[in-house]
Amino acid sequence: MIQEPEQFQKYLDCSTKHISLEDSKWLQEPPDELVVYSNEYGWFVHAPCDLDEGEFVELLDSMGMGPGLMGVLQYARQHDCIWVKLDCDGTEIDELPSFDW
Repeated sequence: MIQEPEQFQKYLDCSTKHISLEDSKWLQEPPDELVVYSNEYGWFVHAPCDLDEGEFVELLDSMGMGPGLMGVLQYARQHDCIWVKLDCDGTEIDELPSFDW
């Protein structure tokens, strides 16, 4: 198996339909502990990989993150992605819940 150099990082391409309206409002002013870049179509969100799963969930919960966004970030980590691209035209993922807003 070929190992990718460290400068390459995987990201999850995900539709914004997998986060709630409350999540989208929360992303407008995220806490300092979370790296978020916004654009006119959505967000790039960092899914910290230096924490174990329990610490990760505890951190997200302590930030007041909603279950939709939390589920997307957990799904990304399960697939070795450290970034999530949330986009209105992003990929719809059957394993994740959908929200109408």
